[in-house]
Amino acid sequence: VESSTDGFDASGFQESASGENGPLSERMVYVLTAIDDAVAKSRGRGVVEATTKPRQGDADLDSSPTPSPLSSLAGYGDVDALKFCAAMRLLAEWRVLRQVPEGYRGYAVGMGLGHKDVVQNIVKIEAAVHDLIELRKQEHEHALESMEQDWDKASCQADGYGEEPTCESAANSENNEEGKRTSTPPIPTSPTLRELLQYEIDEEIQNVEKLPRLKEKSAGMGLLWVRRQLHYQTEIFSNVMLVPDVYQSATDAVAAAYTSVYDRYHGWAVQKIFNYSFQAAPDVDVIYRHMNPTKLQEVTAAAMNGDAEGLFDGSGDDVDSTPFPKEKMEESESFLVFDDELNQTPFYNLHMANETQYVEAWSIPDESIEGKEGTNPWIRFGLHIASEWDKLSAHVEAELDKFGKHMEGEWDKAVSGIIGLFQGNDASNDQGLPFSTDVRGGGTLSGEALDRYLSVKMEEDAKMHIARYLEVVSPLLEDIRGLFEEMNCDDPTKV
Repeated sequence: VESSTDGFDASGFQESASGENGPLSERMVYVLTAIDDAVAKSRGRGVVEATTKPRQGDADLDSSPTPSPLSSLAGYGDVDALKFCAAMRLLAEWRVLRQVPEGYRGYAVGMGLGHKDVVQNIVKIEAAVHDLIELRKQEHEHALESMEQDWDKASCQADGYGEEPTCESAANSENNEEGKRTSTPPIPTSPTLRELLQYEIDEEIQNVEKLPRLKEKSAGMGLLWVRRQLHYQTEIFSNVMLVPDVYQSATDAVAAAYTSVYDRYHGWAVQKIFNYSFQAAPDVDVIYRHMNPTKLQEVTAAAMNGDAEGLFDGSGDDVDSTPFPKEKMEESESFLVFDDELNQTPFYNLHMANETQYVEAWSIPDESIEGKEGTNPWIRFGLHIASEWDKLSAHVEAELDKFGKHMEGEWDKAVSGIIGLFQGNDASNDQGLPFSTDVRGGGTLSGEALDRYLSVKMEEDAKMHIARYLEVVSPLLEDIRGLFEEMNCDDPTKV
């Protein structure tokens, strides 16, 4: 959002983006650089990023009947469209990696469908962006040709009709050369979300008379459903923060988020699939541990080595800010997702640390599913839908599967001695501190005490990151909501 603003200070942003937790880690700086490189490649040569207006104030999601724009100077949707797509792709991948622990096949059905929904709708946005960029490049070339002709007419006069013109000043006139250079039309820019929707309306890609009904294969339709996915994830995070005060379990929190965002847009059959998926959602404690494996390893090692006291001082200084080691950058795999069949632009070429695990929930055999889930017709129906959907993105899935198998093997090597500790009793309902006074004095933790301690620490870490996410994403969602209301594009059609 901020990186495209005029006069953006990248160094200053990196120093302050994490607020009181200090500058961004080297890992995050590397990720942002990779996004910029990928987006620049997607724009193509001779095209610059959109120039947006600075943000002015924040807004809370749904806090007012009238949405607040990110910038009152530019109005709604003043966000570089390709950068938005890059961020949403990363979010879609992260959700599968970090919110679907291994073994929760039913929950993976809903999250997997959500992942595919995001990717396929981003393709619609990107296709429209490239169409508009190509149109702007053509207009730029025509403007150059027109200016060249005008300049020639001003510099030369014809010596009779049909005769070769005699140039009086074109050959050596520095003034004419300078005028020619300074009058060059602006370089084509990548569009903002607002410009993209306006382009589809102006070019009659959207039927104005039928709005808010949108054309299926359009940027408007793609952005509509990507926005809803982002809203859904934001509602999940908001609700999970309220467990157990408002919602008794993660299942209730996720179900409430679905009802708030999707209930009126999904037909009966799709609702049933997601409802059964909610019933298989992991406990919130399991999700918290899965969200940040680096932090989990750090906290576990510290507790087992007798350093629990320093990690539980409540100061917030224990937030993971470990730099991404350069040697790991060099040894990591290059993760590139590209789909020729969908005419899909490469969205990032991002090195992933070897400690990251990709959970391929779809690969778990039916025989391994315990209880009724394996025979549930709605879950099987959902898996069938997912299977059919996979055919549309076979190349993407193949790349992810290769990456996942490699990462899973590396992860198993790194934490094989720790996994057994998390197989014990569920301590999510226990109250109080998970260790005794002598432990805080420097002893080591093990067994049930270690398990409870990890639950407390990982909940602290997850809620800190979720709070920061909500602070950043809520105003963006509010802005996009206002854009759809202003342009009358909030299609109510059910699927």
